Amino acid sequence: MFGSVAVIRESGVNSLRVGDIYYVGHLPWFERIWFALSNHPILLAIFAAIRIVLLAWVLWRMLRIISRRRLSLDDE
Repeated sequence: MFGSVAVIRESGVNSLRVGDIYYVGHLPWFERIWFALSNHPILLAIFAAIRIVLLAWVLWRMLRIISRRRLSLDDE
């Protein structure tokens, strides 16, 4: 069930939205973006994939820097 009114009949349950939608409360900036993109799942998937690729690239660079430092210490 969702919306303002739920009508229960023998044939089933119907949920209806009556009036304008309004929101109460505060969302952090990242949840606001997530909420705005929830109506566009393809964009959400694209942004998630880009974020994963960027995170993987940063981790790869960090591990590469760490390994170079470790190997240069062994040479000395």
